[in-house]
Amino acid sequence: MNDPLLKIQGLVAGYGGTPILQGVELTVHEAEIVAIIGRNGVGKSTLMKTIIGLLQTTAGTILYKGKAMSGLDAHERARLGIGYIPQGRGIFQRLTVAENLIMGHSINSLKKDKLSDLVDRYFPVLKNRSGQRAGTMSGGEQQQLAIGRALVGNPDLVLLDEPSEGIQPSIVHDIGQNMKRLNAEMGLTILFVEQNIDMIIAMAQRCYVMDKGRIIDEVLPGQLANDAVVRRCLAV
Repeated sequence: MNDPLLKIQGLVAGYGGTPILQGVELTVHEAEIVAIIGRNGVGKSTLMKTIIGLLQTTAGTILYKGKAMSGLDAHERARLGIGYIPQGRGIFQRLTVAENLIMGHSINSLKKDKLSDLVDRYFPVLKNRSGQRAGTMSGGEQQQLAIGRALVGNPDLVLLDEPSEGIQPSIVHDIGQNMKRLNAEMGLTILFVEQNIDMIIAMAQRCYVMDKGRIIDEVLPGQLANDAVVRRCLAV
């Protein structure tokens, strides 16, 4: 197998000097869809923020395409080809859909091709609502906009944090299917945090289990059909 697109070794990070991540180790290879699963408060979102550079690393390394990203700010990591869709979506509420998508064109300076047409094809609601203010859209539409804004810059790796949160099941299903299509048709690599079992099983090719700031196990999505495995992984 080729070298991983993303490799994390001994990662320690947190808030105000309090470490949340306690030596995280994981790898993601090109064109994989990998889930980070675990109960609330174990550090999943902290991990995503640290990978994109919103939190400083206290110890350990994050290698992207074989190069260390220590010292790079979030916008510099984005320009290297990492798209980030935060928990809560993080769209510009007062801007229109079209204006939000324009913001995505500055992402990933290494690629000249921008994917506006592709985003319109996968998420047609965005084209239909191009002049609408983002803050007036439903939660599911806002999530599609957040994903579209990241995708328009043609990233190689997408970090997707809790994509199903606060969204009706039919839209969750559509988002999951579209991400799988992007992976299959374009080779897009996806690392996502999720607790929705159906979405994890539908999207992921493999799953890392996180607890107390560490990766403690790796499971296949099909294993999550077993209630005992779900209780162990998600404590639900």
